[in-house]
Amino acid sequence: MAGRHAMTRETALETLNSPAGRGLAAAMAVGTMLGVAIPTASADVTENREGSRGTARLASVAPEATTEVTVDADASWEIAQVAVQAEDSDSSLALDMEVTAPVVEEEVTVEETTTTAVADTDTATAAVVSEEAPAATSSNSGLRSQIVAYARQFSGVPYVTGGTTPSGWDCSGFVNYVFGSFGISMPRTSSAIAASFTQVPASQAQPGDLVYWPGHIGIYTGNGMHIAAANPSTGTYEHAVYGSPIYLRVVG
Repeated sequence: MAGRHAMTRETALETLNSPAGRGLAAAMAVGTMLGVAIPTASADVTENREGSRGTARLASVAPEATTEVTVDADASWEIAQVAVQAEDSDSSLALDMEVTAPVVEEEVTVEETTTTAVADTDTATAAVVSEEAPAATSSNSGLRSQIVAYARQFSGVPYVTGGTTPSGWDCSGFVNYVFGSFGISMPRTSSAIAASFTQVPASQAQPGDLVYWPGHIGIYTGNGMHIAAANPSTGTYEHAVYGSPIYLRVVG
């Protein structure tokens, strides 16, 4: 078939193997991979007057032109391979744009620390006094020892006239409180207490007995010592027996 788009097998092969043909094939291959429509170019093939090899001339690209190549039905095509190196679409289609990501502020967790102040026991010592008396024993000597031990823990309690509690007491109030904690009741004044119990010689005095002076009373602790709420200046404390007191037996 003769005409504008008709060519022989040899001419078609030469056209495709020519630099222009290879460029066209490469462009079509890249367009296929990128999904971009490449407009086809029409080719004019002419023969020179001497009947020698035809030369292919690429015409201007027509957007809607179609290239038709007509060859014999039994013709075999031999197309030179064109190496097309395709890079990743991400790199070949790199867009020159600046993407600004939002700044995410880091959440800062403030851990609150609670500091508990502990008083220095060397500088701030609180006197702990147990107001509950130990259970009385069946032995008189054991009970007397418990009474003395219980009375000693109130050393330092202030002297308060008419007072009857560990917050402050006078001499008879102190004696009443200690013995009352063991279930032993007494009159309120020192003179009434002295009249209520049996006197014993000083040589037979035992810890837990009462020691009495007119107008004053305390608890004998043994070895010539006693504990009493003495006066407002000294408060409750243990000290030596003085003068010639009367000893009174309370327990056994």
